[in-house]
Amino acid sequence: MICNTSKYNNIEIINKGAWHQKETLYIQEDSNHGASSISHHGENTIEVERIDKCIPRGVRVTHIKMDIEGAELNALKGADSIIKKDSPQLAICVYHKIDDFLQISDYLLSIVPEYKLYLRHHNISGTETVLYAIKGK
Repeated sequence: MICNTSKYNNIEIINKGAWHQKETLYIQEDSNHGASSISHHGENTIEVERIDKCIPRGVRVTHIKMDIEGAELNALKGADSIIKKDSPQLAICVYHKIDDFLQISDYLLSIVPEYKLYLRHHNISGTETVLYAIKGK
């Protein structure tokens, strides 16, 4: 992955995937469709970890954005402590799996019942659908 963040002094790249537990996953690539998925075997691996374990104590998280090809719910489960503590604004893609919208909405409200949820389609086809969660006042 190539990232040019040199002009920003407050960004740290953590070379891991977001997940609900620490483990190694296999990634199956679909070059014909520009996609990938989790597999039980293969040559490509990725180390994954809970977001909660990657953020140092005392750091306040204010925003989380996820577009991680159907792994959003598991990644959110790995960030539950941060979400409970900081109630960050969330922008979570909910179009990868048919039940993402309901499962992710229910999960977020179970952690922070005060969240107000908003849904937006960012293109005409219904893909790029994002669920926004903002703590109500």
